[in-house]
Amino acid sequence: MWSLFKLVVGGVFALTLLVPVGIVLAVLGLPVLLVVALLAVPIVVLLAIVGLPLLLMIVAGVALVTLVAVALSLVLGLAVVALKVAFFVVLPIALVVWLARRFMAERDADRAYDWA
Repeated sequence: MWSLFKLVVGGVFALTLLVPVGIVLAVLGLPVLLVVALLAVPIVVLLAIVGLPLLLMIVAGVALVTLVAVALSLVLGLAVVALKVAFFVVLPIALVVWLARRFMAERDADRAYDWA
């Protein structure tokens, strides 16, 4: 019961201090807020006029760099795929064909004069 009483008394005491302080801040703060808002409007307009083209140039630059990076990675990726195909597909097949021709040529050369 005693803690509830302390809570109620503390709440009333806080309200008696905070309500006048809030009123004073509202009365003084509203004109200050309006003056600051009026001073901020030209600055915001200036930043929008100067900043929007700058922002658009930055976005365009980033997009251009991204496109160049994609093109380079595409070319390099295709080059790597071409090398892999050359080393792991074409070269082994060419080696097998070369070996087959070489051994078949020797075999055919051995039998070339058998009929005579």
